[in-house]
Amino acid sequence: MLVLLFPLLLLFPALGHHPFFVSVIEAEYFRKENMIGISCKIFNDDLENALKNESGTAVDILGGDKETNLRKMRPFFSKHLQVKVNNKPLNFEVLGYETEKEATFVFLELKNTGDPFRVEITTDLLYELDKSQVNLIHFIKNGERQTEKLSFPKIRALFESK
Repeated sequence: MLVLLFPLLLLFPALGHHPFFVSVIEAEYFRKENMIGISCKIFNDDLENALKNESGTAVDILGGDKETNLRKMRPFFSKHLQVKVNNKPLNFEVLGYETEKEATFVFLELKNTGDPFRVEITTDLLYELDKSQVNLIHFIKNGERQTEKLSFPKIRALFESK
C-alpha cells in the first residue's frame, strides 16, 4: 500500500499541502565507529508547526537562521524521541539538518553504543499535530533492515538482533 501512496506523497507537497502525516526515522549501527546514526525525515511544514508549538515562536526551516532552528530542535527531539540500547537509555546529539524540497532531514548521533542487540525507540513525534501521524522506524545493523510502523497511540518500536 505504501508503494501506491508514495507518488501522492511527492505530488501534494508541490501543491503546498499534504494529505498524509508521515515521518521516517532511520537508525543505523556503525560497528567501526561504535555509534548509531539517526536521520529523521519530516515534512518542512509539520516540523515548523511542531517547533512553533513547543517554542512559542515562529520557525522558518528553509530561510531561517540554522543555529536558531537547531536551538529549537535540540529540546524538541530530546522530548519526543528516546533511545535505549541494550536496555540502557542513551542521550543523542542533534548534529544538524538539511532540507530537500518539501522535507527536512534531522541528523542525530548516539556515541559509544557497543553492539546493539536490543534497540528500543520511543517516539510520539508529531502526534500533537495530527492523530493520523504515522512514524515509520527503520533500524539497520550489519546491512539487515528491520521496520516498525507507529500510529497513534503506539509510541514504541523494539528491534532485536544477534
